[in-house]
Amino acid sequence: MPEAEKPAVSLEKPVSEEPVREPEQSGFYQDNGFPYEQNRTTDHARPSACTPYPMRWHGFLMGMMIVVAIGAMISGIGYLTGFVYSSYSTEYSGTTIRAEDVYRSFPGLKTCDIIYGISVICIGVYEIYVRNRLRAFRKDSVKFLLLLYAATLIVNIIYVISAASVMGYSLGEFISEVDTSAKLQLFRPVLFALINGSYYNKRKALFIN
Repeated sequence: MPEAEKPAVSLEKPVSEEPVREPEQSGFYQDNGFPYEQNRTTDHARPSACTPYPMRWHGFLMGMMIVVAIGAMISGIGYLTGFVYSSYSTEYSGTTIRAEDVYRSFPGLKTCDIIYGISVICIGVYEIYVRNRLRAFRKDSVKFLLLLYAATLIVNIIYVISAASVMGYSLGEFISEVDTSAKLQLFRPVLFALINGSYYNKRKALFIN
């Protein structure tokens, strides 16, 4: 009798007919569909790419902090050299007010200006450091930012009190004598601390690096 044919044996693995399960996604979603809670290892470098909150102010603040820091360092040099008084156009005895005239009338003011100038330069350098931490989403960057505003406010207040004392003014008289821009400069850290503190408090989960 003829030998029965053996069935052919397939070496290929059978294809599973089970449906492919999509990975579960959780968290908030932006318009582009990316979830807020993604793999930490992939989103570690750019946390802002998956936040449900807009980050335009953060980007603006990064540029503004550089400008403010450079301005602070230039202002500090102005106080160190006395050049800051050249901005006054008021004339006294027919001549423009010079730093030598001011320091001759108020000898202790030069010491105040030198200390204040050094402090402002240090604050400008520190602001760049804080800005770089915020840009890299470093941990506790917001605390460093609030410390920057607190230091700026304290330095400004100490200078105003010292200068008023040297010049023989009361604190209220001294503040009333300065122009509007100087008054805004004095209280600017308080305003920025309130605005940016609230802004970054909503985004504190991003600062994980």
